[in-house]
Amino acid sequence: MGAEGNTVRIQNNRPTIISLPPAVRREEHEGMAEDWINVGEPVRLSPAFQASPNVPPRPVATDVPAEDWKRASAHPAVKDMLKERWIEVAKSEDVAVSTQLADLSAAAATAQVETETDPSQIAIWMTAEQREPVKKALNKRLAELQKK
Repeated sequence: MGAEGNTVRIQNNRPTIISLPPAVRREEHEGMAEDWINVGEPVRLSPAFQASPNVPPRPVATDVPAEDWKRASAHPAVKDMLKERWIEVAKSEDVAVSTQLADLSAAAATAQVETETDPSQIAIWMTAEQREPVKKALNKRLAELQKK
C-alpha cells in the first residue's frame, strides 16, 4: 500500500508508459445490455528508467488509488502484465516513487510529468527543472490539472 493507505504502489519494470484499462460499467436499457467506458483521465504507470539500451531498466513505481487497482487488476490484459512481470505490486520499501526529474532523461522526465496528478508536485518540479522540453511538459500538465 502507498503512504496514505488508500493507494497501491505499482512497480513498472518496463521503460514504457503503461496505462491501466479504463473503467467499464454495464447498464440494462429496455432489455438490452450496454457497456459504458469511462474515457476520462487514464491511470498511467510511470516508465522504468533506462539510461541506455545496454543497461537494464530500473523499476519506477506509481501510487494508484486502491479502487482503481482493484478494478484494473481483474482485467485480462493486466493479469498478463502481472504474469509476465511487466508490472507488479511493490512492497513500500522495494522501490521508491520517482520524485526527482533530474535523475531521469528528458523523455522519461516528460513521461513522469504526464502521469503526475498532484499540482503541488508539478510546482516543485517547475522550480528546479532547467530542460526546455520538460519545462514545456510541466506547464502543459499544470494547465490540464487546473482545468479539472
